[in-house]
Amino acid sequence: MTFEPIIKTYYDALEDGKILAKRCKHCGKITYPPMPVCQECSKTDMEWIELEEEAELLHVGPIADHFVWEKMKQYAPVGWGEVRIPDGPELSVVVAGVEDYEEVNQRLPIKVRAEIIQDDGFKTVLYRLIE
Repeated sequence: MTFEPIIKTYYDALEDGKILAKRCKHCGKITYPPMPVCQECSKTDMEWIELEEEAELLHVGPIADHFVWEKMKQYAPVGWGEVRIPDGPELSVVVAGVEDYEEVNQRLPIKVRAEIIQDDGFKTVLYRLIE
């Protein structure tokens, strides 16, 4: 199996407003971004699942300015965070709307919601604080 069909399915789903991941039919591990092989048990018997939009923010910190690509700056302030998807994995993601990292980290875990945004020619995902 190659990555191309997985990448196409993932990005086509983003165009339809859905965030997909792969779940291993053997051990149940959810892999995001989707991969052809389970990251837990190395089996290839994987199925597509749709991730929920809401998640819990577990930690957030600053992103060095040179790592924030130009299109992402329109969503500033942004940070780099860890979120936990219900019944799913913990993900390293861009988190929008964080003015004060220390204050936010003192209130954790707090709810965030995924947003599918348009980048240069493709869609991508960021998470935003739910206030």
